[in-house]
Amino acid sequence: MSHPSVPSTSSSDHRPTFNGVRLFRYFLLGESAINISTAIPIILAPEFALSFLVRSPSDITPAAVVLTQWFGAITLGLTVPLLLSVPHVPRAAAGRRMAYTTLGACEATLGAVMAMQIASGDSGFSDRALAAGTMAMAAFLGMRAWFLFVKPGWMEGTENARKAQ
Repeated sequence: MSHPSVPSTSSSDHRPTFNGVRLFRYFLLGESAINISTAIPIILAPEFALSFLVRSPSDITPAAVVLTQWFGAITLGLTVPLLLSVPHVPRAAAGRRMAYTTLGACEATLGAVMAMQIASGDSGFSDRALAAGTMAMAAFLGMRAWFLFVKPGWMEGTENARKAQ
């Protein structure tokens, strides 16, 4: 019997079997690292973060600074379900689905708001920053849809079990 973290080999060709759940867990870790590495600077240096996002320095108001820090805090808070989804334990699949569904809803909403702000043209944020944000939200939403609807077995850890049968 092989160790669960080591890909098994089939007896016919000795090639490792693809491990979708391992790939999914790498995505969780990568996304968590991105979230943490961007949220902490946003919280600690919101003016610096805003300087890349706003149309002009006069758009960096005390309220914008506070809201930026809140956004960083929310990003860190929403990273916790991702990190809790990394271990491959018996009830992990339900937690992974819940985390990905919740974050997907956040990204769909935030992406739509950013797109509306581009269309209205009256946001204090630059169109470039809003477009980049909209594309980032779409990319993460697409990744979530892929794992939730196209390859749920990777998220659930059931794909390799089906192949072994």
